[in-house]
This record gives sequence, structure tokens and C-alpha cells, in this order.
Amino acid sequence: MAKAGSISIATHGKASRPMTDEWALLRKLASRENIRFEPARLPTRKWQTLASGIRLSYLDWPDNGPVALFLHGGALTAHTFDLVCLEISDCYHCVALELRGHGDSDRANDSSIGTLVDDIAAFADTQDWSSFHLVGMSLGGCVAGHFAATNPGRLRTLAFIDVGPKVNFESTAPMRQFFDHVRSGQSVEQLVDSAIASSRSADRDKIQYRFQRNLKTTPAGVAWKMDRRRPADFEHILGKLSELAGLARTISCPVLIVKGGGSAVLTEENADAFARAFPNGRWQIIADASHNVQEDKPKDLVNLLRGHFACDGPG
Repeated sequence: MAKAGSISIATHGKASRPMTDEWALLRKLASRENIRFEPARLPTRKWQTLASGIRLSYLDWPDNGPVALFLHGGALTAHTFDLVCLEISDCYHCVALELRGHGDSDRANDSSIGTLVDDIAAFADTQDWSSFHLVGMSLGGCVAGHFAATNPGRLRTLAFIDVGPKVNFESTAPMRQFFDHVRSGQSVEQLVDSAIASSRSADRDKIQYRFQRNLKTTPAGVAWKMDRRRPADFEHILGKLSELAGLARTISCPVLIVKGGGSAVLTEENADAFARAFPNGRWQIIADASHNVQEDKPKDLVNLLRGHFACDGPG
């Protein structure tokens, strides 16, 4: 039965390395969130070329236990989970993968959900993972759900962050419009100023960190680190999301749906209905979190994930 509640509380990879300016803002954010920051716990950037020829980029955090794979949302990168992985990597081997067309992964003509699922399966095979925890936010949640349905027995647990079969797509219009209106010649600081101006509750440091990680410098100025050669096929993505309602009954591992308390993307009613569709599903609200729960309330999300991962038993 679905359960709901509310939280209001707010060979590579193991070697020690010096703290550089690259991580200075993360250190500041970690301190604010009461998350322990140690240079030795920072991730290593790695790449994996799949049999299909696609090269995927990922952040590999120090190996401290069972594997937890994190999939970001559309227009984001693996760094969106930095605070979460920094906190939970004390007991888990966190890997944050960048989907094709995002971050430092290769661009490709085919970025359909089915192809992204195939990428995840091929990537997991290259890592020799017999089973692992899977966490997907927004677009990453759609991919994670379809992976779980087509790869029975591969997952220890599954978690969806602010996404389900029924979403309020119109509520994402301001975000999508913001991404579409980056002009050549703009700086990161100018974009941060624009984001702050459009949201009174925006956290400047967190937006600064997100943009530092999601933007790249080009001769014409900054640009998003994602494939924008063609418009995103939202009709396809929404269609694949709707399929999750029927696929849920085939997914036997423990499932957690996390809703951002301040997000209009997923309603409480739809989160509850989605959780009830699984043989072993539940849902939880994290208060004062937007659609980007992992950035807004990383410690609250970690607390939920620790309990959720433990549903699979010790270790």
C-alpha cells in the first residue's frame, strides 16, 4: 500500500586530491546544508564507450558499498546530484551518469527513451553490476522506470524524483523558456542575475553552482551543455511517462516516489496513485523543495534514500 508523509527538516576515486577552485562553491554549499565535505570524497570524471559507439560521461564517487546510480533530468548534468552523493557516498558507491546529449556525454541523432534505456543497460554491463539502486529525476525518472520494467531483477530499489505517469507539463514552461532564451555573448553571472530576477525565492549560490556545471564557454559566449540541434521531443517523453502507469505492476523491487512540496509538476494525488500501482511502492513529500529536489533539499532527500535503500536489506 502506498504511504505518504511530509518532511520539514530541511583503481580511480579513492585517491586523496587537493581541493581546487572547481569545488570551492560546492564546499560552501555543503557547509550550509550541514553536509560533510572532504577532498578525498570528491568524484572522478570518467568516460565509458559503449558497444554502440556512444561515449558516456559520468562522475564516479569513492566506492563505499552497494552501487547507487543517479540519472539527472532534462537540461541538467550529473552535477545536479553532487550534494546528495557527497552525503550518501559514505555508505554507497554513487555513480552519476550523464545521458547522451547532456553534459560531457556524446551527442546523438537518437535520444529516444528506449535508446536511453539501452544505454543504461549497456553501461551497467560494462561496470559488471549484478544489481544496483537506481534513482531518476524528471527525464531520468522516465528512463529509470522503463529500465526497471525491461530489466527485471537488475534493481535493488528504484526511486523517482518529482515525476510520474501524469505530470503538469505546463508548469515547466518558465524553465523551458529560460533555457531557450540564452543569448550569445551572455555570461554566467548575467544568467544567474536573470534567474534571480524571475524567482524571489531563488538561492543565488545554488543557481551559480548549477549554471557553472551546466554551461560551457564557446567563442560566441556561454551555451548549455546539452544537444540543442533539434527541439526536444516532449510528446514522445510524455507518452513514455504515461506508459509507466501500466508498467508499474511488473516492477517488484521497492519503489519510492519523492515529490517536491513546492513543485507543481507532480500533484499529491498523482504521486499517491503512481505509488499504489507498484507491488511495493510508497511516496513522500519533501517540504519547500521545487522540481529540483536534489538541489533544494539534498539532506532531506538523502535521509529518504537511506531508508529506501535499506528496504532491500543489509548492505
